[in-house]
Amino acid sequence: MDMHGQILAVVLTLLLVLPPTAFCRGRRQMPLAKMHPPAVKSQASVAKVPAPAGKAQKPTVKVLTPKQESPTTAMPQLVDTPVADKWALIIGISKFKDPGISLKYPAKDARDLYNFLISEGNFAPDHVKLLLNEEASRGNILSALGDKWLPRVANPNDLVLIYISSHGSPSSLDVGGVNYLVAYDTDKESLFSTGIPMQDLVRMIKGRVHSDRIVMVLDACHSGAASPDGKAVFHQGNVNVEEIAQGTGQLVISSSAPDQVSWESQDKPNSVFTRYLIDGLRQNGTSTKLGAAYQYMKDKVQEEVLRDRGVLQTPVLRSKWEGSELVLAAPPTKPRPALKVPVVDEAVKPAANVSSGDRQPIVQAAVVAPTKEPVASQPTELTLWKTYMDTAKKLREEGRVVEAEKILGAAQREADNFPANDLRRISTVCELADLYVSQQRYSDAEPICWKVLPELEKASASHSVELSAILINLGEILAQKGKYGDAESMCKQALLLREKTHASEDESTAKCLDILAQGNFQANRYAPATELAQKALAIRERSASSDERALAKNIKLLAALNVAQERYSDAESFGKRALELSERVFGPNSLQVVESLDLYITVLSKLQRAPEARRLEYRAKAIRAKLGKPSSSRY
Repeated sequence: MDMHGQILAVVLTLLLVLPPTAFCRGRRQMPLAKMHPPAVKSQASVAKVPAPAGKAQKPTVKVLTPKQESPTTAMPQLVDTPVADKWALIIGISKFKDPGISLKYPAKDARDLYNFLISEGNFAPDHVKLLLNEEASRGNILSALGDKWLPRVANPNDLVLIYISSHGSPSSLDVGGVNYLVAYDTDKESLFSTGIPMQDLVRMIKGRVHSDRIVMVLDACHSGAASPDGKAVFHQGNVNVEEIAQGTGQLVISSSAPDQVSWESQDKPNSVFTRYLIDGLRQNGTSTKLGAAYQYMKDKVQEEVLRDRGVLQTPVLRSKWEGSELVLAAPPTKPRPALKVPVVDEAVKPAANVSSGDRQPIVQAAVVAPTKEPVASQPTELTLWKTYMDTAKKLREEGRVVEAEKILGAAQREADNFPANDLRRISTVCELADLYVSQQRYSDAEPICWKVLPELEKASASHSVELSAILINLGEILAQKGKYGDAESMCKQALLLREKTHASEDESTAKCLDILAQGNFQANRYAPATELAQKALAIRERSASSDERALAKNIKLLAALNVAQERYSDAESFGKRALELSERVFGPNSLQVVESLDLYITVLSKLQRAPEARRLEYRAKAIRAKLGKPSSSRY
């Protein structure tokens, strides 16, 4: 450890041992009646560092300054107590008030970790606070950490994750040997008055966040963004994780050693550290131990940075963790509703000339503005709502509809904060209705569609996409009820609206054509039905991201239409393709496969290929028995 690091270690030791009044010189003291007595904790703490994956070694044990305690004052250690609930504060700053120190990927890194936590990590969406760019001002960060959020939600048996991706200044830049976190509004020439000292974070986390399990991840001291040759604004080195771990009393992971810098990837839009950290946490799904994830990430980071940059970047983990290894993605055992927290007024900031030692700050920097129109104009709520919507869309594209529905529920709760006439409320429920229709949950979707239709018709100029989607969904719902005339009317309105707005032909257009083709088929108008179904197929085949479920139904309809017109050769081609696609998309023992088998059996019988038809009949019968569906489908 260098001289500045030794100075910092001494300061931290004083912070942990001396009473609060020892530091009150030069600032206004809080009346003793309002001061909280420090919690009594054992000074003989044992540090257990998780063993790397695949290595059966004993935990590293580190005894810290033993001190004799009487049985009446010693507090019991909560080892291996189940995690009751989970909370996370995610901070990423790419764009700073001073554009000269801006970075490329911290905001995206933070958003990617946020998306992982709420979609794969069993963190409830409203238990994760995301602060990006201008939202991550000094006042907002301190408020979330020490006043308005974490101290009010985290209980002793909860898990708290704090992730910070930004610039971090080394102690060598400061005359007092202090490491600073660079917030959005930090002045790099005045770190003492505008940055966030790591020592403040240590005291705040230790004294104000009530959880016994705190994981702090620091992806700081970035390089490669400030100038073409890859030198950072703060390039002398990273923060010393040993010092930070002593303060939190828990577990700290840093992106590099104190004498190194942290690099952004050359070929991926992320920092090397955060990308491999997320990949590591995915290794064994919700059973991944943090120690194994760390070891995977560390090996990958060292390998890539050495290969691409010719320098070392060695992530560091320091721990005072006790008990079993942490599984970050394990579900909470006693989840609680989130606290509805007022949005911090970004306009209220601490005075630039107030030093960190004289601040009466944290409260002043987090003053809540009076409620005013509209609440939804606050950037945090807008960003959070958009993040939920984007995440839900991505999950739907990946076929993870259950998780998407959960995220949309969080988006809807966030949208409830918007003014009553804000059309983003409608956009949220439209997305939910669309998800229900995609799952054929028509009874859930129909009341939503009818409710929002009049409002969307009034705002058709600005919300034509949502209006056409609702019209198409109502068309599908009505078609399922056999009301093909009403369904046709809805779909024709949607197609006309898309034509007026010059919307490109996509899956929505193809879906409209499917419904119109089905209506014509039911009315025995086979020629126009075939033309509409073929046009829908052509649109899907041109698209690289077509809905395969809809494609399978489209092809099956064309097979049925060719059977009805006694074009059995074409029917066989479509029937075989529909069967293969249904097996892949819906599963080999699904009702859709049974329907495709019935249709293909009919084609083979017409072509006098009885042995093949008989084999398929046996298979269809076996699947029906599993599904409890004794009767054939009708075409």
